[in-house]
Amino acid sequence: MTQPTSNLLEPIRLAYQGSSLSVGWSLVRHELLGLLPATWQEILGATDRRLCIRVQGEELHLFAANDGRLSELGSLPSDDESLLHKCLVRFQQQKNAPRYLLLDNKQVLRRMLTLPLSAESKLREVVSFEIDRQTPFTQDQIYFEARVVSRNLQSKQCQVELIVLPKQALEKNLKSLGVLASDLSGADVLEDNWQTLGVNLLPLHLRTAHANQNFWMNVGIALAGVALLVIAMNQVLKNREQVQQEWEQKVALAKTQAKDANVFREQLKRVGKAEIFLEKFRSSQPTMLTLINDLTKRIPDDTALDKISVNEGRLVLVGQSKQAAALVGQLQGSPYISSPALAGAVQPDTRTNRDRFTLTATVNGSKEAANGKPQ
Repeated sequence: MTQPTSNLLEPIRLAYQGSSLSVGWSLVRHELLGLLPATWQEILGATDRRLCIRVQGEELHLFAANDGRLSELGSLPSDDESLLHKCLVRFQQQKNAPRYLLLDNKQVLRRMLTLPLSAESKLREVVSFEIDRQTPFTQDQIYFEARVVSRNLQSKQCQVELIVLPKQALEKNLKSLGVLASDLSGADVLEDNWQTLGVNLLPLHLRTAHANQNFWMNVGIALAGVALLVIAMNQVLKNREQVQQEWEQKVALAKTQAKDANVFREQLKRVGKAEIFLEKFRSSQPTMLTLINDLTKRIPDDTALDKISVNEGRLVLVGQSKQAAALVGQLQGSPYISSPALAGAVQPDTRTNRDRFTLTATVNGSKEAANGKPQ
């Protein structure tokens, strides 16, 4: 008769359970589960849900186990075969809730062992050699499991608990279950705090395919972890792209600001040159008061000025004089003007007996200032 696939793979599972790889995956699995929403955990079967049956006298007590915590559902008489058959049909419909036999703590023998950490990779094999010394039974009289309770990295040792179930005790419980003994996934131990120990003492040939539930759950968790990793990497790439875009915008803004700063700097230079030009222009030209004072000294008393103006370094005098032609010679000695000359013909005024004239000259300093005019 061909063994079920789950039973053929069970030795591999047992070897994996006691290995350091199992410990590493358990940590990763725990972290991945913490990242998943509660609905995802339920879909993946990440929460360990079981239907546990405990034999107590003539009754079968039913418990719902969720991650090792028990809550009682009710009880059934163990001698009512019709009712047990109905329960079996109902149980078989609940494929996602494997059934476990729940053993009392007093039905098993528990021993604590101190082993080197290196023993974890072949824990079951190492513990099997301790059965004869630690228990009153031989290996052919019992079913056993071993679990690591704690590890001490400094001493390189670990505390391992050996749980032993006599075969007779298991057979007695299975007989009390009747038809419900079929399709069992495991046998766990009920501790005093109403939590399961988390072991499976049911022999391989009695276990159903439910025993592989953790495999598919781990596959689902691993796939979910890969999906989360892809999402996280995609977010990282998006964040990097966003940072790059922000950086490019800042660089472009900095270039614009630098260009504006250069333009402003050139404007300041031009303004500075203009200020220098104006200062040079002011210092090179006489003030209006100085110019008028000099003209007053040089123009004779019979001359009356109607207008005096200076525009862009050009002096214009408009007035009347009895000696209009002589004014040019009188102004030539001024240190403040040069090139005095009459503009147009002199016109006699019979009313005042004077000649009307217009005289122009260049204010000294205007040419030098013009040569230094800023560009």
